[in-house]
Amino acid sequence: MGGLISFYMLWLYPEVFSKAACLSSGFYFYDSNIIGQVEHSTERLDGSRIYMDCGMLDLDKDFLPDNERMRDLLQSARSIKLQYKYFPNDKHNEYAWAKRLHIPLVYLFGK
Repeated sequence: MGGLISFYMLWLYPEVFSKAACLSSGFYFYDSNIIGQVEHSTERLDGSRIYMDCGMLDLDKDFLPDNERMRDLLQSARSIKLQYKYFPNDKHNEYAWAKRLHIPLVYLFGK
């Protein structure tokens, strides 16, 4: 749930956070309908820098459609900087995230 929570913090507190790393996010949890909120308006995220990714194995297989939907919504907003990566051979686990953690860190904070 770390990727989803990171996105929520950016969404709820844009005056505090300007970046988020969302690895294998569970956007399909609709308790507060975050995808619907972003569909309505991306203005809260203006100027944000967001990294998103998703695997295709395990739980990520279920997460992938909504990750791609969120990617499309965020890419359509020119004021949001987004990097999205797809890892078809990765599972939803700490080993997979550790293997690729350098990618969002460099994207969000530089070398």
